[in-house]
This record gives sequence, C-alpha cells and structure tokens, in this order.
Amino acid sequence: MDLKVPAKEAADIVFGNVYAQWGSVEYQKVSDIITSMFGN
Repeated sequence: MDLKVPAKEAADIVFGNVYAQWGSVEYQKVSDIITSMFGN
C-alpha cells in the first residue's frame, strides 16, 4: 500500500501467486473472484 499499488493489482499479486502454485484452474477461480470484487 505504501507504493500506491491499486487494490486489484495488490490482490492479484498476493492471492494470484499463492493460488497459481496449485494450478491454472485454482488460479482462474481466484482471478474470477478478484475481478468480481474489483471489476476489470
């Protein structure tokens, strides 16, 4: 947050990287959730 990173980008960095370790299907699920929360 100190770097003024937009919330959607921060969520994608934090959660996307974690779920990507479990495979593309899991990453897509979390990516869809992030998009639904923050929009495109």
